Amino acid sequence: MRRGLVSEAFVTESASARFGAMLSDVPVHLVTDRAAKALSDTVTPAGAQLARIYNDADLLVAECIRRRLWDGLSAPELAAVVSSVAYEARREEAGPPRLPGGRVRPTLTEMQRLWVRLKDAESDHRLNFLREPDAGFAWAAHRWASGHPLDTVLTETDLPAGDFVRWVKQLLDLLGQIEDVAEEPLRATARAAIRALDRGVVAYSSVG
Repeated sequence: MRRGLVSEAFVTESASARFGAMLSDVPVHLVTDRAAKALSDTVTPAGAQLARIYNDADLLVAECIRRRLWDGLSAPELAAVVSSVAYEARREEAGPPRLPGGRVRPTLTEMQRLWVRLKDAESDHRLNFLREPDAGFAWAAHRWASGHPLDTVLTETDLPAGDFVRWVKQLLDLLGQIEDVAEEPLRATARAAIRALDRGVVAYSSVG
């Protein structure tokens, strides 16, 4: 039930017995083993896309792609907004995060609104999987993807070099997944963001 947010379930009698507590608030339809197999093999395009995203905020990422929320962003802007679902602060940070200009702030605002709607849907089904976006790395991601030197980025963000490299690598992994599942123009932008981020100390740390 990791994907949750279901309005009804089609299960065999044995599955209903095993997972009855999880399905207590969902209309359940009992089906034969053969019918369950046929239903499990029927996956919508959105479901197939979601299954290829591996992230704590996978549902939010998939919805942003489906709603084309990230279309039209520049490569640094995409790096900044996607960082909010790749990055998670180790401790609570004082004050709001520093954000780049352009379309980053309004896009993050829309992502937050979408997260609230998805979180409400989760709560309706007594689920709690979806992590809230964290824009604490957006400035660093945008500056690095824009070609600024490492010393400048680290000074501006007060990040240790090791943490910076680690979070860029997490961001690169998620951008690679987005490139794999998205359509144009987002696919090309994700590819450009990967090229912009995978340089200098980040690229060197991957060698060997």
